[in-house]
Amino acid sequence: MKIEGLDKLVKTLDNSSKKFNSEASKSLDNVSSKLLRKVKLKTPVDTGVLRSSWQHKKVSELVRVVYNNKHYGVHVEYGHRTRGG
Repeated sequence: MKIEGLDKLVKTLDNSSKKFNSEASKSLDNVSSKLLRKVKLKTPVDTGVLRSSWQHKKVSELVRVVYNNKHYGVHVEYGHRTRGG
C-alpha cells in the first residue's frame, strides 16, 4: 500500500503552523478594532468624555483588551443609587 501526497500534506501543515501566530495576531487586531468601533457607538453621550476614553491594547501576541479607564463608566453601564433614592 502506498499513500501519495503525504509529503505535500506534511509540508502544508508545517507552513500553516509557522504562520499561525502572525495570522492570528492580524485577525485579533482586526476584531479588536471592530469591537472598539461598535462599543464607542453604543456608549451613551452626555459630554463625550466616556465615549472618547475607549482604548484597546495588545497584551500579548494572542491577547487583546478593549477597556475604558473612566471611573464612572461602571455607573453609566449598571446604574447607581443616590442618597435620596
